[in-house]
Amino acid sequence: MTSKNPARSAEDIDSTALSYAEIKSLTTGDKRIKEKMDLDVQVNKLKLLKANHTSQLYYLQDKIAIQYPKMIKNNEQTIERLEQATAIVQQYPKQENDFSMTLQQRNFTEKKEAGEKILSFCKTITSTEQSLLIGSYRGFEMKLSFQGKYFEITLEQANNYRIELGEDALGNITRINNAIDNIPRLLEKQKEKLQQIYSEVEKTKIEIEKPFLQEEELKQKSKRLAELNVELDMEQPRNSTSQSQQNAENKTEQKQEMQATEEVKKPSILTALHNFKPKENTTEIKKQREVVL
Repeated sequence: MTSKNPARSAEDIDSTALSYAEIKSLTTGDKRIKEKMDLDVQVNKLKLLKANHTSQLYYLQDKIAIQYPKMIKNNEQTIERLEQATAIVQQYPKQENDFSMTLQQRNFTEKKEAGEKILSFCKTITSTEQSLLIGSYRGFEMKLSFQGKYFEITLEQANNYRIELGEDALGNITRINNAIDNIPRLLEKQKEKLQQIYSEVEKTKIEIEKPFLQEEELKQKSKRLAELNVELDMEQPRNSTSQSQQNAENKTEQKQEMQATEEVKKPSILTALHNFKPKENTTEIKKQREVVL
């Protein structure tokens, strides 16, 4: 359900049904029965391991064919935008004694005054669906929005870099400067991430080429299990036939005995008719005699 492939397995409840030949061999101490039952467990476990191996291969193939290309494309696009943003940072370095921020087409040269103006913009936004383009600073366009618990400024040219704001006017200006100065470091981290993805692709390709290490063991044990099944099945028809014949003879004898018993207990229908004497209705005869008299 989570689309993951955990390599976990559980022993199934032993529900093996033994045939007549297997029971007979087991009671006579036939070692093939124990070997067969052990092989059943081992072969099933190896098949489960192979199924997990195959499932993992399909998962890795999907990553190489679908997931990794998307990840590489997204990272390359992010790197491209961060490179453009880094160029802007280099073009507009931070000036400690020469502050300039444009807010709503008005230029502010004092950090505290600019910070208070930004806080005043926050009061005009009352829902998370609202956003406001408030101005520009050091070459970046700044968009203000509300995230439910806090306000944030987004630098759209820097891959939508988000800066969380606080309640202090000067502190917010410091946060904006620190975020802009951090863009070159974000670019380096993104490049490292892209190289890591390329490395994972190569490792995944190597993993896909690895065969199932217990394939030969599975083949040998499956072959031996098939041989044992054939040997035990060859004994089953003869035993089953002799047993069926014996059962049929027993049923025939029982049927004959039942028929003989019924013949002794029950007389024939013809004899019953000869011995039958209808009873006279004495009351009706008396009435007829009285009428005659």
